[in-house]
Amino acid sequence: MDILSRRLKKLREDNNLTQEKFGEIIHVKRGTVCYYEKGRNKPSIEDLAKLAEHFRISLDYFVGHDHYVISEDNLDYGMSMSDEEITFIKEVRRDVRLHNQLMDNPSNLVSRMKMRL
Repeated sequence: MDILSRRLKKLREDNNLTQEKFGEIIHVKRGTVCYYEKGRNKPSIEDLAKLAEHFRISLDYFVGHDHYVISEDNLDYGMSMSDEEITFIKEVRRDVRLHNQLMDNPSNLVSRMKMRL
């Protein structure tokens, strides 16, 4: 299941909607929503835009970006993070030893991780 499929299903479930009620928002049948959630078909950009407007979310959400934004004063851009990236950071923070190593020298640890991949 790809990110779009997972996000569509999560959006529907988070709003306590059946596939039928979710489909009514974009005028598709329950079976079509089922195919979207399984990754067999993809909704049109127009339908994604309708969902984004209806649920007051960004289209970025459907491709894995959320409204988490990190910006630094010395940079002229922001960086969005997906739910998965936020989950990764939370997991790293739970492992005190790993977190401390990362915070001591993040560039070195990332370099070592790249070498192992």
